[in-house]
Amino acid sequence: MIMKKLTLSALALTTAFLMAGCDSQDKKAAAGGEASTVLRVGSTGQSYPSGFKQDNELVGFDVEVTETIAKDLNYKIEWVTTDLSGLMGQLEANKLDTVANVVAITPARKEKYNFADVYSIATTAAR
Repeated sequence: MIMKKLTLSALALTTAFLMAGCDSQDKKAAAGGEASTVLRVGSTGQSYPSGFKQDNELVGFDVEVTETIAKDLNYKIEWVTTDLSGLMGQLEANKLDTVANVVAITPARKEKYNFADVYSIATTAAR
């Protein structure tokens, strides 16, 4: 039961994240069932277990959640993989609509980008 609630919460948060990257016409198409809109989503494909390549296919939690929400909203996903620095640059150049990847939320990034509420926390151990 707890896992189901956590999954639903993550889905709701990711929906807000996906919709933040869409303009009003895209939202109308998603809500009204018009022809599918292609959403260009960036990932490094190197963030296990969130988004990583397995047998040349992008898989992981963020990938599954993004694809499930996109299907429900009548979006088609075009995955774009690049290194982390390339993700933010492509987002700024409008080559991506949104990013589904582990990204540290820094004060500088918070000023530039809209982030979903945190649904996963990663820590780094140093010796």
